[in-house]
Amino acid sequence: MPRGTGAEGLPCRECAGWPASLAWARSAVAFDGPAVRLVHGLKYQGWWRVADLMAAHMAPLLAGVRGVLVPVPTTPGRARIRGYNQAEMIARKLSLESGLDVSDVLERAPA
Repeated sequence: MPRGTGAEGLPCRECAGWPASLAWARSAVAFDGPAVRLVHGLKYQGWWRVADLMAAHMAPLLAGVRGVLVPVPTTPGRARIRGYNQAEMIARKLSLESGLDVSDVLERAPA
């Protein structure tokens, strides 16, 4: 879990300064150290099995949550190079763990 206050219902130090409109957002881990290495491994090293681990770690945060999972699209070039969109891969695996649907409603804006 992210570094936090330890008190139920209070934001962690990482999220305390966020606007109220993002109060719904959840993070399974602080994005540093091992988490950065795993994400970079998934994105740049082809460690696609890491997506299973990430989904299993994220799923408990979604218990009782109603909504959909919306992966952020990558560029077509990066998807071609990697052979996958890592955000979509995590979302699809997380869907299996959480029971939430995945919606591909976002489109990449032209640069």
